[in-house]
Amino acid sequence: MVKSIRITAAVAVAGLLALAGCSASEPTSSGEDVTLEFWTQIYGDPAEWRTTVEGLAADFEEKTGTAVEVEFIDFAQSRDRWLLVAQGADAPDVGDMYQLHTNVQLGGGKAGPMPISDFKDDYWPDLEERFAKPLLGDAQWDGEFYGIPWRADPRAMLYRTDLLEAAGFTEPPATWDEVREYAAELTDEGAQQWGFTFGSVDVVQGLIPALWQAGGEYMTPDGKTATLDTPEMREALEWMASLAEDGSVPPDFMDPNYDAMTDFRTGRVAMIAQATSSDFDSLTRDNPELEGKWAAAPPPAGSAGSAAYTGAGYWGVLQGTEHPDEAAEFIAFLSEDENMQVISEVSGAMSTNLSVTQSEFWTSEDYQAVLGTVLAEEAHSSQAPSPFWTIIRDEKPGGVLWDLFAAVVVSGADIDTALADAQVKMQEVLDRGQ
Repeated sequence: MVKSIRITAAVAVAGLLALAGCSASEPTSSGEDVTLEFWTQIYGDPAEWRTTVEGLAADFEEKTGTAVEVEFIDFAQSRDRWLLVAQGADAPDVGDMYQLHTNVQLGGGKAGPMPISDFKDDYWPDLEERFAKPLLGDAQWDGEFYGIPWRADPRAMLYRTDLLEAAGFTEPPATWDEVREYAAELTDEGAQQWGFTFGSVDVVQGLIPALWQAGGEYMTPDGKTATLDTPEMREALEWMASLAEDGSVPPDFMDPNYDAMTDFRTGRVAMIAQATSSDFDSLTRDNPELEGKWAAAPPPAGSAGSAAYTGAGYWGVLQGTEHPDEAAEFIAFLSEDENMQVISEVSGAMSTNLSVTQSEFWTSEDYQAVLGTVLAEEAHSSQAPSPFWTIIRDEKPGGVLWDLFAAVVVSGADIDTALADAQVKMQEVLDRGQ
């Protein structure tokens, strides 16, 4: 109830700002009337999001004299749209973007994201003190600063406390070995109940962190060499395959239509290794009957420790803008603590701003404290240093990682052969960028 009141208040404030800022923009110091174009995805309730963003834009105009026109993009279409922008399609002055490491390389300095390193010290001299360090790299590339990561989606383990307690477990599993032990005990195939599944979104997002937990990465830091055929990947695949062999994961977990959260809500799955922050929010909001029957924990640790797949988005400037100064100033305005608090509450997205994540809004529930710990300690960027990472990790048959995991974990293929084949396929993709 507290959250609903706060969100309503935030939207009301944004609406007042919109009314206050409806006058025509004042000329800048150069005497020019400036209007910025800003594209953003839609988050939370679309009407509330529109009111809030347009209200903040109006407040910025009132404060600086620079007008901002906002275009709202459906998230399902946003990745392809930003990929087109990176290859020279029409672009706004400022964008709510993601996958910088891919798009900046596609643009080659002529299109797509534009570095704003010259503005960093003036607007964000205390960057590392105000924002979660693990995600600052999501808006930096090749020594250049591209903007402010504003939203974070760290994954955490989601588990049914009632099912674990009924099986005699008082704590969630902390390691891979414990996951296998718990999952076997919690699985009853005859009752269509399984102990474990890897992720709540697409299967690749659930499986990618296993390599990190084993101490590996998918490619070298320069993005030129694939590193799939390694002891670390073998270790990760063997652990995942062991869960499938035990019958501890749903047999259809790699089916495109598989919905881990539906199984979790109905008690058919007891643990999800990598659940999103919105999964926890939806359980709180939509499933009051499950109150007290679920909890969050850090993802289970492999031999190299725990690691959480963490999506992030950032505000950045686009190549071709005629108003880089005003664009950077708008990003600085959005990234003010009080504005990021409003944005986080209305969007429902966890913030990278430490004052926001430490606020009552983001610490009032036990699972939020876990997400905050994961963000600070286990978060791992979902990006990789190649413009073709999105192709490699495509969430369907034909994607290099999808095919590798399906071959070993589902079909029981020989690991040596599968790793060698995947290494060749991934290297062929990486070579396109050289």
